[in-house]
Amino acid sequence: MINNAAKDAFYRDTKELYTSDPLLESGYCGIRLNLCRQYAGKKILDIGCATGNLCIELKKSGYECSGADVNSEYVRKAKEKGVDAYVISEKLPFEDKAFDTVTIFEVLEHLSNPGGVLKEAKRVARKNILISVPNCGEFEFLHKWHLTYEHFLELDHKNFFTKESLTELLSGYFEDFNVRKISPVLLANVGLPWWVRKPISLLFRLGLIKANVYLSLFAVINIRK
Repeated sequence: MINNAAKDAFYRDTKELYTSDPLLESGYCGIRLNLCRQYAGKKILDIGCATGNLCIELKKSGYECSGADVNSEYVRKAKEKGVDAYVISEKLPFEDKAFDTVTIFEVLEHLSNPGGVLKEAKRVARKNILISVPNCGEFEFLHKWHLTYEHFLELDHKNFFTKESLTELLSGYFEDFNVRKISPVLLANVGLPWWVRKPISLLFRLGLIKANVYLSLFAVINIRK
């Protein structure tokens, strides 16, 4: 029988996750930082900033970044780190077009009404909105391997997006956007020795084989003036 400590390692509530495991938030920053470097303007609002690690890394890279989150404890921690962070409820405490870019990374899956956040992001963004959500589009494929997505075990997730359902949601609020899969995983490498994994990974980088599963969906929304 699985004990409670082991169970808690699998079933997580993200309302306390980043205060109990701050290294986890840091681990998520890399790909998000690269996405911002590729697409964002200089002044950024990070909705769902948690304890502010992405804002800190963006500032190191020369961006001006503010954070916002519904979790007051996360915001308190972010402020302790020197982040310009705000507790939010329904309406963002900013003027229209206050930021070049609004990021909404791994947030929409937690919300009963994601449209409210999308409307507010659209109001305060001048250039674009960057969104990522967990990808649930290969669930049936994973099931054949007796695997599932880690985020299926997070207790506060309310939406499980596929590329098609995220596209449908965004089309209700925006005209100019693109949704694609990111963070590929090669299941063919699972359990294999390094000397087998290495050539498979090289073939993937060369585009000669494709990933089995993509962990995330990423959307760039261009704000029309």
